Amino acid sequence: MKHKRILLIVTLILAISVLAAGCSRQPAEKTGVTGATDVRVTVTDGLNRRVEIKGVPKRVVSLAPSNTEIVFALGAGTTLVGVDEYSDYPEETKKIPRVGGFSNPNLELIIASKPDLILADDIHTSMIDQLSKVGCPVVLLRGNSPAEVQHNIQIVGQILDKTKEAEALVADIKKRLEAVKQKVQSVPPEKRPKVFYEVYSDPIMTAGPKTLIHSIIEAAGGQNVASDAATDWPQYSSEMIVQKNPEVILFPYFHGGESLTVEKIKTRPGWSGISAVLKKRVYPIDANIISRPGPRIAQAVEELARLFYPELFK
Repeated sequence: MKHKRILLIVTLILAISVLAAGCSRQPAEKTGVTGATDVRVTVTDGLNRRVEIKGVPKRVVSLAPSNTEIVFALGAGTTLVGVDEYSDYPEETKKIPRVGGFSNPNLELIIASKPDLILADDIHTSMIDQLSKVGCPVVLLRGNSPAEVQHNIQIVGQILDKTKEAEALVADIKKRLEAVKQKVQSVPPEKRPKVFYEVYSDPIMTAGPKTLIHSIIEAAGGQNVASDAATDWPQYSSEMIVQKNPEVILFPYFHGGESLTVEKIKTRPGWSGISAVLKKRVYPIDANIISRPGPRIAQAVEELARLFYPELFK
């Protein structure tokens, strides 16, 4: 039973994030600009596949919440004719038909949507051949760092003929991330807070060094206590967290779902002596912004930086 629960929560984590190490990718190439229907864009996706898209897609199916957010942020939300069940931002997303779950999209519903482009996620790697049978290009996006998220935005922008919008969005993200970097760069490594992010509580699970969450913590000027973990989502005993003695504890809250609370964490056996609990530095954070490799990544870094260094971000 516990094994099934762990599998369920890992699927949920995947549903709001891209959980994979990056592949080497090249910028998209655009050729044949003789007319709208003649435009061809060739991109190298997260599986290092060269995918050619003929014409500007008008009917897009997104199989990941992060991809959905990118399309909307580029002003192309009206092209979406199908999204996964976890896509819930922005508000307009809720009006778009669902094409199944994040980890188990429904091929029949996808086909019924008559897409001319499918934006997939790393969890769909084993399904690429099956998705390709729909008869339209499938582009898989991976993103476990701010840089990879920006790259994905540029790829989608080129595919949807929203290059200028993508450049403006990426420029804004870079500007905001640089502003945080400038403020925290004077803090020496040994003075940066040790941070524990609790992904799940039974068993206690956190984010390892190859995850987006780790990259966000580091970009905000924190030190992930799981930076030495051998896996993406390591499980720790309660005693191990006490031993690591984090100075900041973060935990996700999910919209419309049950969440951990500060009080629950504070009252765990042995945790009253942890630095973060003693100094009242236990904080909830929106699970979507910290876990989704999408356009709100700068917001996630800014929010964590304010929690880590309130004196620098008044």
